Amino acid sequence: MIKSETVKTLALTPQFPELKKLVPFCSSEDVDLVRVISDYIDSCQPKVCGRCSPCRIGMVRIQNLLHHMVRHESIEGDLERMIELASYVEEASLCPLGKGFPTPLLTCYKLFPDEFKGLTASLGHVA
Repeated sequence: MIKSETVKTLALTPQFPELKKLVPFCSSEDVDLVRVISDYIDSCQPKVCGRCSPCRIGMVRIQNLLHHMVRHESIEGDLERMIELASYVEEASLCPLGKGFPTPLLTCYKLFPDEFKGLTASLGHVA
């Protein structure tokens, strides 16, 4: 768990403007960052145009991996697969939404890797 204020403060910095997208999902004082990212991705999914495979398929796959993490059902390698897939979707998608939706996930992973790794480690797996 991290402080909601941490995400809100980082969202105001010029280095991390993509975190502004997460602020509406940070309602309580302590937030489960993986759940916040999962809720954000869930809110993006209906807006996907579906023209390109990286976004159309990648969005659903990332969504499934995040849901497994939130429900404590992830398996070894899920975290690495999700980050690799998010990087690919960001790079290969055709539309701005497809290029933009994985950015908060990748930024949060870069800033708070223990929030993600801790979830996987708590299952008895090493991320």
